[in-house]
Parts: sequence; C-alpha cells; structure tokens
Amino acid sequence: MGAHNRKLKELVLDIGGTEFQIQCRKAEVQNNTDDGETFFTYGGDDGTFVEAADDSYALDLEFYADYRSNGISDYLWLQDGNTVTFQVTHNPDVPAETVSWSGSLLIKAPNALGDVRTTEITATTLQIVGKPDYTRP
Repeated sequence: MGAHNRKLKELVLDIGGTEFQIQCRKAEVQNNTDDGETFFTYGGDDGTFVEAADDSYALDLEFYADYRSNGISDYLWLQDGNTVTFQVTHNPDVPAETVSWSGSLLIKAPNALGDVRTTEITATTLQIVGKPDYTRP
C-alpha cells in the first residue's frame, strides 16, 4: 500500500451540543496515558508482568476568542467545572476517511486576554473522562 496524506482542513467539533469548528484553529486528541509498569519476581523468564496505567486523554484546543453569547470563550467560562459531552469528527466530507472521537470532557475556563495589539486566542486543554470512543460512521 502506498503512502497516503491529507492536510487538516475539515472537522466538526461539538462540545456540549454546540458546534464550534468555525472559531477553531487547533483541535488535538491527546493520549497522555503512561506506559505500563513492568514488575519482576524470582520466577525466571516467566517471572514478569506488566501493570497497565490508567487511561489519560485530553482535548487540546485553540480558538479565536469569542465572548459573544454562544461564543466559545463565553461558553467555556460559563461551563467551568461542568462535565459535558463532546464529539470531534475528522474529514466529515470524505466518507472513506471519516472518523470520530467522542465522550465526556471536564470543562476548565481558559486564560483570558493577552498582549496588546495581538489577535486574541482562547487556548485550553480539557480533560477527557476515561478513554474516548473511536468510531467510523
């Protein structure tokens, strides 16, 4: 099979039932799960076992800030501390390549403001509760 590539251009980002992809400039599902820990016993070659680490996933996001009603910055501040559903759909217009990650996120209000005369960006990393579901429609 030959190499295949595609630039990131299209996604659908639903957080808590509202789509925010128009304001989004970065969306990354991160697998932060540690490697399992290997333990050894006095049993020769069969005297080892690996204890799996707990799942740790996050959704790293950057948006052009929007504090209007229903804007992403406003939404994140109003939902701070709440757990909401999410779904990220990658390549929604390419049926053979469409995949989704979904689950629940713990909302954390992002930092606000920044340097004078710069484009205001809302950047935040939201913790995914457990392991996200990965599906092909």
